[in-house]
Amino acid sequence: GSLRVRALDWGTPAPERFDVVLVADAIYKPDAHAALLDTLASVFDENADAAAIVAFALHGNAPDADVLGFFDAAAARGLGCAKADEC
Repeated sequence: GSLRVRALDWGTPAPERFDVVLVADAIYKPDAHAALLDTLASVFDENADAAAIVAFALHGNAPDADVLGFFDAAAARGLGCAKADEC
């Protein structure tokens, strides 16, 4: 196997095909959700078998409901969301 690390510019299409996108602690700013979802949608358009893993913590910088709204917005775009685990 191999590991590639690449930053993605949210709001623009992914520059190449990805199988997995790790979104780490990146949904704490609700005003950035749409741009992040745009980029993730481009990943899934290129590779329907791709997966995004979203790991996050609630920081208190925005109402929890607004942060968690990321998942509602993803579902509204037709992106499947499954809760993996909770710490």
